[in-house]
Amino acid sequence: MKPLNACRWLNNKAFYCDPPDRTKRPEEYLTPFWCAKTHTPVGPDGGGVHISCCGSDRTCYRPQTDVEV
Repeated sequence: MKPLNACRWLNNKAFYCDPPDRTKRPEEYLTPFWCAKTHTPVGPDGGGVHISCCGSDRTCYRPQTDVEV
């Protein structure tokens, strides 16, 4: 399951299936992360994609739920 503060574009296969060891967090898996916007391990801002760096401090960050008024 994706952490609540993660960018909506951040993806990892651990987010979509039950991990074999539920004590591990997604960032501890060796599977690669990718950006759903660029479909690569590089985000739209040119930075690397990983759960540890895809946060609200990046220009390409989008919350998982956008509220438009």
